Amino acid sequence: MAEAISRYQRLSVPVTVLDRDDLANDAEVLVSEHVLVRDGREVAFFHEAFFDYAFARHWVSQGQSLVEFLTQGEQELFRRAQVRQIMTYLRESDPGRFIDEVNGLLTSHEIRFHIKAAALAVLGGIADPTTPEADMLLDIAATHPAYEARLWSQLRTPAWFVRLDADGHIANFLRAGEDEQHRALELMAGVGRTVPDRLAELLTQHSHASAYAAWLRWVVRFAQLAASRPLFDLFLDAIRRCHYDSFEHDLWLSVHDLAEEHPDWGVEVLVAFLIDRHGAMERDERGQIIALKTREYRGTKLVRKAATGAPRRFCDALLPYLLRVMEVTAQEHRGEGPRRDAHFSHRYPESESDDDLDDLDDVIFGGMATAIRSLTETDPDSMRPTLERLAADPHESAQWLLYQGLLASPAAYAEWAAELLLEGRHRLLCGYTSNGVWTTRQVLKAISSYISDELFSRIEAEVRDVRFTWEQRRPGWYAFNLLSALEEGRLSQVGRRRLGELRRALGMEQPPEPEGVVGGWMGPPIPSDAAPLMSDDNWLQAMAKHAGEREDWRTFTGGAREMSHVLRAQAKQDPGRFARLALRMTPDLNPAYGDAILLGLGEAELLEDDTAIYEAVRHVASFGHSDNDRWLGWALRPYVKTAPLDIVELIRDRLIATTDPSDDGVRVWSDDGSGRQLADIHNSGMNTARGSLAEALADLLVYDADGARTALAAPLLGRLAEDPAIPVRACVASLIGAAMRHARPAATEAFWRLIETDDVLFVAGPVIRVLIFLGNEEPTGVRPLVERLLASADGKVREVGGQLAAFAAMEWGIGDYLKTVLTGADIAARKGAASVAAHRLPHTANAEVAIATLTALVNDAHNEVRKEAAKVAGALRGHALRPFRRAIKALTASPTFSHALPQLLITLEGAPDRVDDLALLCAQRFIEVLSSDAGDIRTAAAGDARKVGELIIRGLAQSRTSRDRAALLDVLDQLLLVGAYGVEDVITGSER
Repeated sequence: MAEAISRYQRLSVPVTVLDRDDLANDAEVLVSEHVLVRDGREVAFFHEAFFDYAFARHWVSQGQSLVEFLTQGEQELFRRAQVRQIMTYLRESDPGRFIDEVNGLLTSHEIRFHIKAAALAVLGGIADPTTPEADMLLDIAATHPAYEARLWSQLRTPAWFVRLDADGHIANFLRAGEDEQHRALELMAGVGRTVPDRLAELLTQHSHASAYAAWLRWVVRFAQLAASRPLFDLFLDAIRRCHYDSFEHDLWLSVHDLAEEHPDWGVEVLVAFLIDRHGAMERDERGQIIALKTREYRGTKLVRKAATGAPRRFCDALLPYLLRVMEVTAQEHRGEGPRRDAHFSHRYPESESDDDLDDLDDVIFGGMATAIRSLTETDPDSMRPTLERLAADPHESAQWLLYQGLLASPAAYAEWAAELLLEGRHRLLCGYTSNGVWTTRQVLKAISSYISDELFSRIEAEVRDVRFTWEQRRPGWYAFNLLSALEEGRLSQVGRRRLGELRRALGMEQPPEPEGVVGGWMGPPIPSDAAPLMSDDNWLQAMAKHAGEREDWRTFTGGAREMSHVLRAQAKQDPGRFARLALRMTPDLNPAYGDAILLGLGEAELLEDDTAIYEAVRHVASFGHSDNDRWLGWALRPYVKTAPLDIVELIRDRLIATTDPSDDGVRVWSDDGSGRQLADIHNSGMNTARGSLAEALADLLVYDADGARTALAAPLLGRLAEDPAIPVRACVASLIGAAMRHARPAATEAFWRLIETDDVLFVAGPVIRVLIFLGNEEPTGVRPLVERLLASADGKVREVGGQLAAFAAMEWGIGDYLKTVLTGADIAARKGAASVAAHRLPHTANAEVAIATLTALVNDAHNEVRKEAAKVAGALRGHALRPFRRAIKALTASPTFSHALPQLLITLEGAPDRVDDLALLCAQRFIEVLSSDAGDIRTAAAGDARKVGELIIRGLAQSRTSRDRAALLDVLDQLLLVGAYGVEDVITGSER
């Protein structure tokens, strides 16, 4: 059985293989014991792993070498599992032969690389490698085989590192040349989390090497610093010696989880980086410490963990540093407050706890406040010297930290805090950007009930009428903040009277919490959740009240525009009710409300009784507002089939009467910084009243069963075609196209008048659709237009000309223009021809023209043309590909291949017919063009590599000749050799 399965290379075989020696009866016994499984005329082992084991035992007894076994036939993927099992069995039963067989397999030029890759994976997974095994692999590596990189990558395991280190190879590599040193570092990176102490020992022996700093950074990046004090000490020394200057990202990447296990070590990192490092206090052009403007998430995370996990160490080590920063970045002293600094004085309430803060200075200052509060709350007596140091410092930021400590233990510090506040007005100024005395207020509130009557009275007198020299906008604001913080029952009669005066003057009982940076969006004056409760009268009152475009940035409240959004949503939910409400609206209301109802009606479900919809449209149209005109047709979208004739007439009349846009009111050109560029003319037209109404009238004419609707519009087509705004003409082209059914002469005449303007009109889709319609009836009649477009001064227009030239050749049999395009020097025209040929290939009746065009253009000298031609790969998706084999082969062999590859892979994967030959061509071309990028996950090629691998597997399943299978396996080997991303997984999942 094992021999037969190996020979057939499939897991079940015909039961007739057991006819020899009359084994069928024995097989039935094994079936009854569930060792074998029989399914009709096929028999198999109960599990493929048992087959591999049985085969390996049997094979070992035959005395055949692995190379001989594998080279007897084509080395299919099936052999990989057999090789793995043989190696496993041999290593346990005959270690000497194991080394010989593996050495022979890896050094033989006759063995495919996918087999060698499977063998290398087995070697990499060995848990206890021996010295002879290591010597064998090092001898092979010394010959620099094509798979040398794969070999070394399999040795990046703790087990192999221990073996190579014990045998002295790692130390020898570090003493050798650059290549060997690089090899050692790769191996060391693989064990950074398992033997970090040994890595520190190895690195210490080479601390004087010129590349030592780079070695250390590399090893530490992959190590678990928290698990090794020796390696951590080397890391700290490297920071102090500036080895991480210009490599700060690597520094913070290396400590991402350090402070979770050792918060005190986190403090040591901060000290080394911020204090001990040469140049740590260097400042930028704004006068700020450069190191404190670091924006690394892992660094800020370390600060937070260190501050909360080791507050005493954090405070003792870093508070003197913060005071020094305040001193060297102090700003010019102005006013009555303490001195401000460039780092910490500008603060918001959320800066104390916001985990999303980026700058190191904000986080470390907040961490210091956290540490001070924690320590003071736990042991206020031991923190008194620290707080006294802060009290003696002249800087506002130091005072804020001082007050954090006072707030953490108000009972213990109440008397001292009161004495401090009475030292002068500078003590009262402590808070945030939005309220400069808020923190002082918090201290007053905290100590108010603990201090003596005498101190309370003195503080009341100090704050009762305080007014700072810059206080202009809200007189009494600071006095109110401070006085209202005191315990009201202890205030004197004068104090209570003064507090009452301040409350009345400012219109509040207590000051609001200070705000940070506030953001949001403009909301409606009436919340949307209140809208369902509003009656029709309420709505009319709201429209009259909120008639302007008010914007209140303090409350983020808008006006009519924002209110209309709510109205639109309500009209969509209940179109009947709001259609009737529209009849009560008057022309003096803000047009936004009319727009809202029209929009809501057009988005709502279809009403069986549509009378109210038409009445609403008629009523809003009677206002004569151009703003409303734009949306009249939108409201009719669900009703274009059933709309009465007077509605068609209304839309026509408003189209003639509306003043939007003015002659120059719509953009035809935009500027993207590189010169004049065409805007989207059709969309620009639809965003105007006339353009929108022309599109609405076109929709109504599309459903004109008897010509009555068209008769209303036909007499005016010529006038409409001469609209002064080119984007509006683009929309009128839709109307002309819709009128062709019942008024062809008038529509045709209008079209020729329509295009008597700038050539840019032809980039609009509706214009081209009418032109093609006319060309389908009389191809020669549109020849002058093709010539006009190809001769235009505008590149976008010539691109459309190229599209028409390709279309004319494929569908009208007029090939001279396409020939001119393909042999000419106009890039834009060739780009247009490539686009049409690519998209129409699976649909055109003349595929030969499309294929010939694409064959030329996929090899075009200009990248933009090739990109358009590459779109054929997506256009062929879902189609049988054999009829287009020539086009796909030309695409695959061309410079366009890399552009087309992602879509080509999807198309080949989903093809309903056999594509093994095309899959092979695609895979071979991928190796030729993109193999160098296939292993780099930063590239698009790496993302495509897995799909290429899957395509090869599909090709192997479909191919019918050994030559084709060998070619596919060749490509698979090459993909594995270059380390193509994901291909190993594809192969492993498809071995059997």
